[in-house]
Amino acid sequence: MTTPSRFHSVYLQEAKCSGCTTCVTSCPVEAIRVRNGRAVILEERCIDCGECIRLCPNHAKKALSAELEQIKNYNETTILVSPSFYAQFPQKYTIRQIQSAILSLGFTRLFDVSNFAYQVSCATAEYLKNAPDSAKPVISTSCPAIIKLIQIRFPSLIENLLPVLPPVEIAARKARSVSTNENHGIFFISPCPAKITVPRYPPGYESSAITAVFSTADLYLPVLNALKKGESEEDFSERINPGCPHQGYRWAMSDGEIDSLKQYVGKDEKINWLSCDGISHSLQTLEAMEEDLLESVDFIEMSVCQGGCIGGPLVIKPVPIAHAAMRNRLAKIDSQTENTVCEQNDFKDIFWTKDILPRPSLVLDPDFSKARKMMEKIVTITGELPGLNCGSCGSPNCRALAEDIVRKQARKEDCIQILKKEYEKLVLGK
Repeated sequence: MTTPSRFHSVYLQEAKCSGCTTCVTSCPVEAIRVRNGRAVILEERCIDCGECIRLCPNHAKKALSAELEQIKNYNETTILVSPSFYAQFPQKYTIRQIQSAILSLGFTRLFDVSNFAYQVSCATAEYLKNAPDSAKPVISTSCPAIIKLIQIRFPSLIENLLPVLPPVEIAARKARSVSTNENHGIFFISPCPAKITVPRYPPGYESSAITAVFSTADLYLPVLNALKKGESEEDFSERINPGCPHQGYRWAMSDGEIDSLKQYVGKDEKINWLSCDGISHSLQTLEAMEEDLLESVDFIEMSVCQGGCIGGPLVIKPVPIAHAAMRNRLAKIDSQTENTVCEQNDFKDIFWTKDILPRPSLVLDPDFSKARKMMEKIVTITGELPGLNCGSCGSPNCRALAEDIVRKQARKEDCIQILKKEYEKLVLGK
């Protein structure tokens, strides 16, 4: 059994790993190395983006998620379903049919996470009114991988994070509050490894109300089979939490959080916003923020997954297909609920209660003078390497290999070009 990490849910199945370095060179935060013929995840650098899961040709990377059998350990179970899960199924199935199919797997109650997104939108609008200029642009925190990325690579931007709980945590706390059963398991279906990690290592609050998390891929087939068998025809209405979903469903797609936020911004207020999805766009935007190039922007919606949560590494359907399914279902929902007004509550209980701290994994040494000397060595060694950035050494690029050498985690001879020269010198006298 793989021991779960506090910081990430991605793990390696060593038997499937060929040491090919595909994950090493594709990891956007350089958190993977190949050592002794197997990939190694650097825990302090991993942000749980799941790019390695997408790209590994041997399917050696997985997310450590819950198993359906675990629900038998509880007298009462609640399943939290995000809108990205509905997008995985053919459009002929209604959201209510999908919800009923999920409940047929053995869950006691279902909470639609979309019902709680409006609370975050309301709280965001209120926060933006009072946020000081130093805290702008305010960065959305619905994507936990973005929070980790900022902690590790952009710690100066921590104060720009929106200090509000995600909708799924609000839903979990609501589910916990309406039950008196002490043996109550609350489960979530996640499109990505980052959200699987959150209950173990919640950002901005002490503990999560979520018991465990399934991956979308794990529950897709059981739910689809239930739909095909017609097991979703039973009326489960009384076991589904009613709410205000029509704006929350958009959260699964890029720009969805912005669309919801617009509903709660006063008519006389103007919010200058931008939206970016995908790890490369997110990195570019954060770098621009560090350089003070976005001073006129008030709010940034950001996700490491292309297309938003429907593009997560643990989903089944490609983004265009999932997007079409969401769009068509949204049209029906909007026509049915266009006059619905969501109740605006007191939102003081959904703000963070704990500071987000930097995770300085890139610091060479706490002692500045030692760190400077190490940096000088890295520059020197980088100049001695061929600069091919091929990854054959097991590090992402030549600069990363130089750093690994200085940290005593690699040798210069790990570079095949250097090794070739050493061999020729030894054997051929060149």
